[in-house]
Amino acid sequence: GFSQRERAGEVFVKGKAGIPIVFRTNSTALSPAHASGFVTYCASNGMWRAHSSDGGGTWTNTFIIARGAPADMDFDGALVRKGGTWHFFWAPYNSGADQQWLEVITSPDLTTWSAPRQLTTGAYGVNTWWDFWPEAFVEGSDTYLFYSSLQDSSGTSRSDSNIWLMVNP
Repeated sequence: GFSQRERAGEVFVKGKAGIPIVFRTNSTALSPAHASGFVTYCASNGMWRAHSSDGGGTWTNTFIIARGAPADMDFDGALVRKGGTWHFFWAPYNSGADQQWLEVITSPDLTTWSAPRQLTTGAYGVNTWWDFWPEAFVEGSDTYLFYSSLQDSSGTSRSDSNIWLMVNP
């Protein structure tokens, strides 16, 4: 079966193959290679990446990006690598407008980052909605970004949640 231990809100699960998987509130677990893995997560001051090379025994936290106006919260970090470039997707939120959108930054080395680029607006005119929960994967030369949105199918107002797809955002 599975073995599990908890520490400070984190749950470490060791699967049948002995590969650790880490789950943490507001994080995305990336498939770790044997005893090494990392997660992204949001904190009160922006987005972070935590890395462990000893199966989850110790963690190193690295700051990725600070929150930028008009956002007052950040959610749903997703990190993928395409070729030699890392892509970090996330969903800033503006509570005053009840609006959420998607942004991306890129890095060659997980240390230096590009300026944020907005991918969705979370709005049309005065109507706002949430674009959130980005999940990205790379296949061949393409990046696929799935996300949830409360945007209706006409793209003009708020509705029930739909799943949307961007290719090479």
